[in-house]
Amino acid sequence: MIDAVTAPVEKALNTVEAFENAATSVRTGETPNPADAQTVTTAVVEAIVAEVAQQSQQEENLDQNAPENQSNSDGRVQKRDEKGRFVSDPDNPPHGNQYTSSDRRRDWKNEAENPSRSDYSEEDMERMGQGAAPVRINPETGEQETMERHHAPTPLRDGGKETVPVWPPEHAEVDPHRRLKKQPPPPPPPDPNHRN
Repeated sequence: MIDAVTAPVEKALNTVEAFENAATSVRTGETPNPADAQTVTTAVVEAIVAEVAQQSQQEENLDQNAPENQSNSDGRVQKRDEKGRFVSDPDNPPHGNQYTSSDRRRDWKNEAENPSRSDYSEEDMERMGQGAAPVRINPETGEQETMERHHAPTPLRDGGKETVPVWPPEHAEVDPHRRLKKQPPPPPPPDPNHRN
């Protein structure tokens, strides 16, 4: 057991002594002892090999500890880097028929620059300039509603990219897949037999 501890220590001491001898020889202009030069060269090579092995082990540990890739809602796996951030995967491109929040903000900003409707208020124009949709109180329900982007003339599900601004009731009129939340039933007609 003692040999296992003393052998590396003796090797280190011999290497240090060889470094000192070689350095002294170089400073005084003498040719270093070949044995010292060989010891120094061996020590440098061993140090480089040890450093490379340590870096490889660290990289392997990073790969093993990398966050798991995750499946998104349509079942496609999204890759993550060592910090857990999503990265693009050329073998698994994103679904083509998507309308993202960035797309929506861009469309509202474009609408503010070049309005396609004449019923926008100053507040609507300001909101659209910031990438947000106009809002209003629905005259029929009395509830606040937000203007939407309708994919026309081609629906998003069929690859449509162009949108037009519409209020929810207008959207429901032109798109059979857009349903409004249930409205309360109208009050029953007055009973003619009922006396006040």
